[in-house]
Amino acid sequence: MSLKPKQNNIERLLGSIFTSIFLAILISLIAISLLSRTTARIDGFTLSLSASPWLTGITEINLPPFGSLTAYSHKTPIKLKLTVERLSFTGIKKIATSQETGSQLLASLDNKAKPYLLAFLFKIVAIFVFFSLLVVLILPKKSLTKFTVTLSLSLLTIAILIIATTSTYNFSSFRQPRYSGMLSAAPWLTGVVEEKLSDLETFRTQVTTLANNFSNFYKKIENLKPTFSLDGKAIRLLHVSDIHDNPAAIDLISKVVKEFKVDLVVDTGDITDYGTPIEASIVTRLQKIKVPYLFIPGNHDSPEVIQHLRQIKNITVLDQGETITVYGITILGFPDPISKTIDSHRSQTKTQEEIYARQLVKIYNHQQPVPDIVAVHEPANANKLIGKSKLILFGHTHRASVQEKNGTILINAGSTGAAGIRGFQKTSGLPFTLKLLYIKPKSMKVLAVDSLSIQGLQLEAGLQRTVFTKKQTQKTKPKVKVQSVL
Repeated sequence: MSLKPKQNNIERLLGSIFTSIFLAILISLIAISLLSRTTARIDGFTLSLSASPWLTGITEINLPPFGSLTAYSHKTPIKLKLTVERLSFTGIKKIATSQETGSQLLASLDNKAKPYLLAFLFKIVAIFVFFSLLVVLILPKKSLTKFTVTLSLSLLTIAILIIATTSTYNFSSFRQPRYSGMLSAAPWLTGVVEEKLSDLETFRTQVTTLANNFSNFYKKIENLKPTFSLDGKAIRLLHVSDIHDNPAAIDLISKVVKEFKVDLVVDTGDITDYGTPIEASIVTRLQKIKVPYLFIPGNHDSPEVIQHLRQIKNITVLDQGETITVYGITILGFPDPISKTIDSHRSQTKTQEEIYARQLVKIYNHQQPVPDIVAVHEPANANKLIGKSKLILFGHTHRASVQEKNGTILINAGSTGAAGIRGFQKTSGLPFTLKLLYIKPKSMKVLAVDSLSIQGLQLEAGLQRTVFTKKQTQKTKPKVKVQSVL
């Protein structure tokens, strides 16, 4: 009696089993990778949750634009990714001012999160069933048995993954997470979270302060309107600098551009803090500014940030020591060379300042026509052009100023981002500052400079005008008339 037919039957059975197992795993991977995502709105947060196959069981929490933190949280080869997509300070303030105890607050959040988690799990199961049916239907040999086996194995696979993930999940793993982006160098944030979680009342006070500061700031932006104006024919150039990841600064710029009828924006750098890709997401907000926007990179920017900026239609990046003419104004942009290295956020040494200053002089001397404006990030790089250039714009020091030296007008925009969003934590801090220049067409003379400032943390706003007289020479300090409003 031949054993060959029986052997062939066994081989076919094993082949069918392995095919079903392979299909079940394949379906699981495809479904988890492509479709297992849900969005939840819990109090002051809009969150997205997704899952994907991974070598180890980790949970990644993204907090754009600050960075992310990762913890080895469970035993299954699944990566859980939680992203904070939107914050509502009204909602956060409501949580902070509630009378619930710590345990009541956690229980309330747990109850609100459960429906989203159940919906997320149901969605994954439904996806598995759909993919199982789809894969079996496209097979050359359609079989109810194979479909049943494949579906059962798929459901078993996802059940094992869900049960194993939930049963092995360790929330204490977040006590020692790995940080990336700004969070890796921002102990002010991680320290606050760790400290405040152990002191709910202090935490509530801090969050209330933060929410109030943002609310006051945006009220002042809304009320910001010009109280006087120059000749309507003057070109209006808005000088900003050192935003440092503060999205509120971009809202302020957008408001000033609209209300003061700005023609052109010149940004002298440091739009980010550490130049990381996740920080670069903030630059997409510049799309709302509908006038030409010239950007000169600072030492806190990076090639990744610059690349993101180049993709925005209204932005021109001047990072090669080149000139551009806008509204008849020729502007020479000289970036901080550190922005082209991996050491972004490091400041120049004294030796580097001298080297770069000589480089800028050579570039300036070869320009035809002679630039009307020189825009740099590091003021020391333009020191050798004082007395040569009519107007120099810069930032870096976070100290706003308008002055004239040897016939050159020197303007420091200060920090348009108030040195970064972390300033909203405090009861006092740097103001948001901008400079609005009025430039006479054809002659390209600066007629006046409006110095705008908003204290994001206090109820103070100011606008000071510096008017330059016509009797201005290189050796004689111009008569300056200062007016204050607001």
